[in-house]
Amino acid sequence: MKARIKDELCRYPSHYVSLFVLFAIGCGLRLYYVLTAIADGDELSSYLSFASRKLSFCLSNYDPNNHPLNSLLVHMTTRAFGNSLPVIRIWVFVCGVAAMPLIYVIIRKIYNKEAAILGVALTASSFALVLYSSTARGYSLQVCLYLLLILVAIRIKETGKGWVWFVIIISLGFYALITFLYFVAGVFLWLLISAWRNDTYTERSVFIKKLVFYTALAAVATGILYTPFILQSGLNSIIDNSISKSLALSDFIRNTPGVISGTYRFWSYDVRFFIYPILFAGFALSIILNKKISRAKANLPLAVLIGAVLVFVAQRRIPFSRVSVPFLPLFFGCASAGLYFVVHSLLDRVRTRRSHVVRPYYLSLLSVGLAVILLIMVFPGVSYHGNKPFLWEYPGMNYPTIARLIKSRLHEDDLVCSNLLNSINLTYYFEREGIPLEHLYKNLKEVRTLPPADVKRVLIVTDLGYGSLASTVEDCNLEFNSSLVSSESWYNNDRRVAYSLFQIMVIPLENAK
Repeated sequence: MKARIKDELCRYPSHYVSLFVLFAIGCGLRLYYVLTAIADGDELSSYLSFASRKLSFCLSNYDPNNHPLNSLLVHMTTRAFGNSLPVIRIWVFVCGVAAMPLIYVIIRKIYNKEAAILGVALTASSFALVLYSSTARGYSLQVCLYLLLILVAIRIKETGKGWVWFVIIISLGFYALITFLYFVAGVFLWLLISAWRNDTYTERSVFIKKLVFYTALAAVATGILYTPFILQSGLNSIIDNSISKSLALSDFIRNTPGVISGTYRFWSYDVRFFIYPILFAGFALSIILNKKISRAKANLPLAVLIGAVLVFVAQRRIPFSRVSVPFLPLFFGCASAGLYFVVHSLLDRVRTRRSHVVRPYYLSLLSVGLAVILLIMVFPGVSYHGNKPFLWEYPGMNYPTIARLIKSRLHEDDLVCSNLLNSINLTYYFEREGIPLEHLYKNLKEVRTLPPADVKRVLIVTDLGYGSLASTVEDCNLEFNSSLVSSESWYNNDRRVAYSLFQIMVIPLENAK
């Protein structure tokens, strides 16, 4: 084995050097945002409402924002190493990094190493994959588990080994997010077609019986994992909540084009007009030319596409664009395989003895160059793009700066009010700054806030871009039954510190004690 690896490295040194560079680019980009990105509301809501609570509560109260596997892992790591953002994000970072070698192995096994290195280049610098490799939710875990499931499926198809891992990975995938059904369907269909075309280690009937049995076993294991949620929150909280509710057929048909265009915008971000039309063409070619380019008889990209569409139509639900993130590495790899085959075939036709020779290292250099170009295009949008905060297209606020500013001016009889999203973020940063949570109105830790009669001032934190000041003031008026008059305002318009103008107003309460 060692001799084989050494021989491979000696024969293709440029290939593996480029692969290492691409891996370093992907790791560095993800690590940078794990360490520096300001947390978003969903990320902190998941942590504060579930992962930071008792394990019995975390793993028995279902909510669409509670991704159980991520909550469990974050709970364990924060108990051991503290609740800093890098610690909260460590698992999604590891899974995001693991996606690169996993997609390389998958595409090399099914197609070739040239397509595999192009797939890694695209995976390393993908906006959506970087985002969820540095946001502590279940999507990055699901990316890794999906790729592991495909690898296990390849091994099962070829050797018959790995059925136990097949069950474990499927159940963990559903535990990461219930939307894992979109991904399991395609892999199941691919294995079924492989058996039908006699492309498995054993005869068709035996393989299909095993496939059905172990898939059913995975369903049972998933049911066991979700039993505490069903007992505590009810089955409808999982299958019929406000987010996962099925639509009427007419509403579903009307909303479907929006799902497709939204997913396209999310995948492509700022490079949609540069490369994604080409990638979609390459993906289509990988389906059309499967017999010529794939080592597997069954068409993997087509099976994955059909499986996802069948689930989408059967459920008649409108998923968030981020639900599709686990498809991205495989999409990149299959698109690379289709494009490589066509370009290579064209070069073979036009090449003569006196024409340019395509050196083996040309593709490696092209892959690294492509990753760097995408990195340069995505990086400004990720870190600082006009008034955009980290990876989002709406103005945001620098909550660590706001929390420090409040701490420097907070009196013992002050109450801080904001809208729900800002309160989620401020709860976390209040804890980090050591500010007592009783000063925060409607905090998420179930800490009793200061009684209205004891409050002398209200500090209202608002994002001026959303006009949330009026609604926040209205909430406070309802709570305190008092007319609020502005006595002082603080502004911070330094875009090196905050991505958007924010305002803190100090307001006296009438008739306050």
